Amino acid sequence: MKPESARTLWIFALILALIGLMIPNPSGRFFFIVAAALTALAPAIFAAGRARIGGMLACALSLALAAISFPSMLKDQTAYAERVQKKIHGIGTSPPAEPDDQKCEEPVSLAQLIGNPDAYHGKALWVVAHVTIEFENMTACPSATATQMKQCLWLQIDDGPYNTDQDYARYQSKRNVWEQYGHQTVAIHTTFDKTERGHFSMWPGGLRRVTEMSGSRNGWRFTANAIVPRAACQLQPPQ
Repeated sequence: MKPESARTLWIFALILALIGLMIPNPSGRFFFIVAAALTALAPAIFAAGRARIGGMLACALSLALAAISFPSMLKDQTAYAERVQKKIHGIGTSPPAEPDDQKCEEPVSLAQLIGNPDAYHGKALWVVAHVTIEFENMTACPSATATQMKQCLWLQIDDGPYNTDQDYARYQSKRNVWEQYGHQTVAIHTTFDKTERGHFSMWPGGLRRVTEMSGSRNGWRFTANAIVPRAACQLQPPQ
């Protein structure tokens, strides 16, 4: 390597390191310092004489600064990942219920909703149902054995929109939670919609605007889950 080229590289490496030290963001600072170390590596290995010594000193200095900056960079990246996860899980969800709103209303049976749709249309209520979470088959049924479409309701686990990557991430996050409770009996706080009939309009109605869903634990005690935080809620099984 020519002495002039080597000298230019290790001087440029020092400039990169200096710029990195002036950047307040830990991740940006670490990036520039590592770039400085890589830039100085070539003259440190391939140059000769003073140019090589300059490259070695610039590379050693950059590596030392990188080692010092690494913990803060790692902490910054961890915090960023947590913020992204919170943002994804927070999209389209309702705020936690207030402490004085922890009592569960009396659940409405699916038979009541199907038999008298006009009376319950647009109302927020609790239902207890056996859910199926499958492709084009998301349903809430009275039990594991009563699964005919005329006995069940379409279950809209996410109300959209479905236009962007964020929308897809929100939907997938909710579906991942729901799939943990597939083919189980759950309590759902939702809004009944007599016009939501699912694929090919094959169901007598649907459940949408789900603000809370809890799986059964220890009998009929329902506890908080990842969709909406909430204190334990005691419901009685439908008779």
